[in-house]
Amino acid sequence: MRWRAEVCVVVLILSAFLSFRSLKHAKCLSVIREEAAKAGATQPGPGGRSDPEQLAVVERAIMRLGIARSERAVPALVVLLGHWDMAIRSHAAEALGRIQDVRTVEPLIELLEKATPATYAPRKVASVALWRITGKDHGMDPEAWRTGMGFSETAQ
Repeated sequence: MRWRAEVCVVVLILSAFLSFRSLKHAKCLSVIREEAAKAGATQPGPGGRSDPEQLAVVERAIMRLGIARSERAVPALVVLLGHWDMAIRSHAAEALGRIQDVRTVEPLIELLEKATPATYAPRKVASVALWRITGKDHGMDPEAWRTGMGFSETAQ
C-alpha cells in the first residue's frame, strides 16, 4: 500500500503541469487532489525540485498510474497526451494502453495525427496503446484507425 500513497504524492506534482485555464483541466486537477487526499498524501512544499527532476517524477507517477490501472486518472492522462514534453506524452499513452479504457481511443488517434519527426515515440506508443485497448493493429496510420473504429474521417 505504500506505493499507493507514493503515487498520490507524485500525482500532486503531476497536477502542477495541468493548466487552470479551462474547466476540463480544473476537473482533472480536482479528481487528482481528491484521490491524493483519500490516501493521506500532502502537497509538496515550495522550492522542491528543478524542472528535469520534476519531469522524471511525473514520468514515474504516470507509469505507476498505468500499472495500477487507475481509471480515475484517465482524464488527467488524456490531458497529458498534449504535454510539451515528448516523454510525458509517451508515458501518458502507455498508461492509457495499460488502463484499457475505450473512451481513450479517440484521443490516442488524435496523438497519431501529430506527424512530425519529434513525435515519433509518442505516436508509436499510442499505436501500441490502441492495439492493447482494441485488439486491432492499424500501425501509426490515424486514418486507418478512424476507418477501422468507425469514426469520422477528420478529427473535430
